[in-house]
Amino acid sequence: MKRFYLIIWTLALTASLCMVFTTCKKDSNDTTTSGGEEPGGEEPGDDEDITINATDIIIKGSDSNLKTVKGIVYGDNNTDNPITIASCKYANKSFKLDLPDNINKHLYEVSFDEDNDIVISDPKAKWADLWISGYDDDDNEVGGFGWGSSDNEYNYYADYYYADKNFTVKGTETHTYELSAVYTFINKWDCSIKKGWNIVYRKVLCVENENGTTWTSTHTMQKPAGVTFEWSYIEYPPFPKHRR
Repeated sequence: MKRFYLIIWTLALTASLCMVFTTCKKDSNDTTTSGGEEPGGEEPGDDEDITINATDIIIKGSDSNLKTVKGIVYGDNNTDNPITIASCKYANKSFKLDLPDNINKHLYEVSFDEDNDIVISDPKAKWADLWISGYDDDDNEVGGFGWGSSDNEYNYYADYYYADKNFTVKGTETHTYELSAVYTFINKWDCSIKKGWNIVYRKVLCVENENGTTWTSTHTMQKPAGVTFEWSYIEYPPFPKHRR
């Protein structure tokens, strides 16, 4: 059940992020952040703290009721309950979030649906991906943050993962959902994950045609050359929030 809701929320969040950076293509025949060289000025590593230092955040909607930023993981594929691993104040389109050096108790096994050709080098490896969410004074979730960019063809995003050991993820998975329209997600993986915090870069091609919308995401550890990443904030609409 959790996976279904996360996919639904992914549709909304991905569409919003595409609007911040660029729009989907119609089908037809400096590598820095505002906060530093890495998103915090630090390279993730084995059992190290990492600070995400986001400044000059692009706002979509309003940030007038945004007071607190939280780093969230879900930690278990069988629960919808978010686990807060870090929090900080939000002010003046900026935040500074210190991530803990060890979150092993909140990890889950690295796995993908059966209908794919994904190969995981160590089937006992565990990880968790980080969501960065915004909250108001009453601790209601009111928005989400992303770090990304775009050019004339692709959208680019950077995601944080924490792992309990070194392993590789290689291959492709495809998911198709028929809702009000047909949405297809193709995820290509070629990543060497390290123990501790990692940044996984996604290059996303979005194509619309009469058959629906297809997002093709290529996941790598290599920061795209010549791309300037920026932080953005998406104000959520007034309905229950779930992760991508």
